[in-house]
Amino acid sequence: MHWGRRRLVWWLGPVACLLASGCTSLSGRGPADPASSLTASPVAAGTSDVALVSHTEPVAEADLEAESDERQPDPLKWSDFAPSNLGTTVRRITGRGPDRNAARELYGKGEELYREAVTLRASDPDADVTRLFLDASDQFAEAALRWPDSALEEDALFRAGESQFFADHYVKANHYFELLLKNYPNTRYLDLVGARRFLIAQYWLKIHAEPGFKGVGLNLTNKSLPWADTYGHALRIYDRMRLDDPTGKLADDATIAAANASFTKGDYDKADQYYSDLRTHFPSSEHQFHAHYLGIQAKLRGYRGARYTGESLEETEKLIQQIRRQFPRQSKEHAEELDRAAAKVRFLMAEREWLMAQYYARRKEYGAARFYYDIVLRDYPDTPFADKARAEVGEMAGKPPVPPQPLAWLVNLFPDSDTAKPLVATAASETTTR
Repeated sequence: MHWGRRRLVWWLGPVACLLASGCTSLSGRGPADPASSLTASPVAAGTSDVALVSHTEPVAEADLEAESDERQPDPLKWSDFAPSNLGTTVRRITGRGPDRNAARELYGKGEELYREAVTLRASDPDADVTRLFLDASDQFAEAALRWPDSALEEDALFRAGESQFFADHYVKANHYFELLLKNYPNTRYLDLVGARRFLIAQYWLKIHAEPGFKGVGLNLTNKSLPWADTYGHALRIYDRMRLDDPTGKLADDATIAAANASFTKGDYDKADQYYSDLRTHFPSSEHQFHAHYLGIQAKLRGYRGARYTGESLEETEKLIQQIRRQFPRQSKEHAEELDRAAAKVRFLMAEREWLMAQYYARRKEYGAARFYYDIVLRDYPDTPFADKARAEVGEMAGKPPVPPQPLAWLVNLFPDSDTAKPLVATAASETTTR
């Protein structure tokens, strides 16, 4: 799973990955057989063992009788009319409540439509099979509702998402995938669902980055895109992938992709958070170098100036040292950029000390100013501020460390801030009258 695909992931829109996605919008043309995308897609490698599951096998007569007993509806209660249960209650009243036989039948119809779409696309790659996939998805979704908390529901939710995926209805596909993960966190489709969602997020980011794309306004016609905020929905998928399967094969890929997307958009604080998260929680990831290198750039570009905290500069300096120690080969390849970043960090840190010295010098508090000038001379002698600090120190020679107190005679009229002695003893003694 961690092969050549990973070298493409962090650039956000690997063409090879999109061409192997298995759907028309992601690839320009769907595969002859959607199931073939399980091995064709780099991010879905290793999941080809997932196959269509049939739930239409003959059922023993005793089992049918048991199921018939199970289908006898319980009397309605007041709790059935609560807002959270109202949908289920309506389905029961209209005869669409849990029914295992109906679920099997619906699943079988969905499977027939799915196979018909696959066969038609195999014979004619340009054939429009969208309607067939959507009808199959409807059958699978209804089957899932008719047999909750079952293996059939798990398979049906996945197939409903797959059918929407191959129909290029990616929002609805992601909805079914998320519902599957919510109901079955350890589903056997975990890797494949992650691969599908990763491709959907990549596609949305690719569309968002196109020059003519207008991300403002509502999308009411294109079923392959969210109704609004395509970029935000893509980042949400990456975040959900990291939460739904934090130790999965694509968790680090989702993290670096989200970081790079934020960096490209100019949201350097968020990008820095993603890069830091990858460095901390995925120490064996092959994206570690980029998480260090681009993390340096994110911290420098997100630095707000000397008026704000300099913690990010200290972290950047440590990051540069780490990258040279942990990645010697890559450090040599990027030696010029790293040297430039290190020089910029030292310049900005020296600037902070210089501005503090200037602040105290303007207040004529020359002792404090001398303290910060000495820091510049001692710690940053290779910066332009060193010569300036040296000249300022020379001009301050003989000046008092603190300015003289104005109106000293008036200040002396008031008592000092030393603790006053109590007029009455606070502790009892032998002479104290009780």
